Amino acid sequence: MLSEFDDSIPNHMPQQEHEADSRSSNEPSSTESQKPAVLKTYVEVPEDLPTHATRWKFRTTMDGYCLASRGRWTLQGLGVLFLLNLFWNGVVLLVSWEALLKPGIERFNIDWLMKAAFLSIFGVIGLFLLLLLILELVEPFHTRTWEYGNVLIVCRLAWFGIGYTWAYPRQRLARIDVTYLPRVDLPENEPGKRRRKQNRSNSQQLKPYEKASRIFTLALISANDEVVCTWDGLNLEECDVIGPSLLWIDRQLS
Repeated sequence: MLSEFDDSIPNHMPQQEHEADSRSSNEPSSTESQKPAVLKTYVEVPEDLPTHATRWKFRTTMDGYCLASRGRWTLQGLGVLFLLNLFWNGVVLLVSWEALLKPGIERFNIDWLMKAAFLSIFGVIGLFLLLLLILELVEPFHTRTWEYGNVLIVCRLAWFGIGYTWAYPRQRLARIDVTYLPRVDLPENEPGKRRRKQNRSNSQQLKPYEKASRIFTLALISANDEVVCTWDGLNLEECDVIGPSLLWIDRQLS
């Protein structure tokens, strides 16, 4: 981008520098590439609270409404992680026993320390797999709660009742946008980087399998065109339920 000081640039600047500046000005910045794209917008308020069959449960509170969800096991994910841990950590333990811990092996010499340093790399990977398995096992104790009240919008994320809480001042909503982070298309002459798919900015450019597999974010927009808060980690089916429901709840509390 040219600034107000561009007139002071000497006329004898090499041609290569001009070309480099031109290329850099045409390249998309990281900030622009991370700008969310809007898939759809909810504006119309339904007459009744939409019925749904999602993981989110609706209930009324003394101050307004509450939407809560609880994590669930996935048999496929749990089975894959269990088999990975059984194979990887079993092999690492067996090799470590034979190379480092078996009775009669001389320890803490140079050869032993080199073997221990080498096997520690595989041990760290095994600990990471074990952590993923533990997180999957405790997923049913992972709760996420949104309380939509007259004054505040409160989000709480917790495991076993212990977690974090965020609060946002409630404002009257004008619309709710469904957003996602689009992929960006890197320049063809960029060395060492793999080109990605072209930036998609509307729903027609998202294929059906992408709509089903992507994670979307609900952006609650006020009448002043300000983002009140964002509700991330939703699939498109949940967005189609929660978006109109929040508009209905907002009108009920107004």
